[in-house]
Amino acid sequence: MRGRQSLRTRAVRGGSTLIRLALGFLFLWSAVPKLQHSYDFLGNVYQYEIAGPTSGLWIAMVVPWLEFVAGVCLICNVLPAGAILSAIALGGLFLAAQWIALRQGLSIPCGCFGPVDAASSGDVLSRSTLLRAWLVLTAGLVGYLLLFLHPSGGCGTNEREANADRSVMS
Repeated sequence: MRGRQSLRTRAVRGGSTLIRLALGFLFLWSAVPKLQHSYDFLGNVYQYEIAGPTSGLWIAMVVPWLEFVAGVCLICNVLPAGAILSAIALGGLFLAAQWIALRQGLSIPCGCFGPVDAASSGDVLSRSTLLRAWLVLTAGLVGYLLLFLHPSGGCGTNEREANADRSVMS
């Protein structure tokens, strides 16, 4: 029954695709306002009081583009393993930055989905924004595991399928 996929294979492939698309659209949604209002986003970066002037500038320039490229790659299934690893790294960065800011007692806008007025959006750093960052990190980790449970879902073919292809060609 080579032509029929097992239920487990379909579930893994479907779960991997769902996580990949959800993270991809989330990163695009997050990146576009930061790219449109980069100077305001720089202000958000400085409000965290973690980075100095030069490193803050680099963070504000690089992070939105990383989010954008990772989002496009995740949605289009281009280099999915690298895109998922980028999502994991970004999720870890966001989680760490928010954790540090909350530990310092800062009451600042999250800046998660671009520079906004915290008073009007209610997106001030809190346990809920920390949870959201943790969910991004966790989704990336689960997506990475699922990607390698069934590699043909985005990383080429698995060894059994490759061997079957070789035997047919012989």
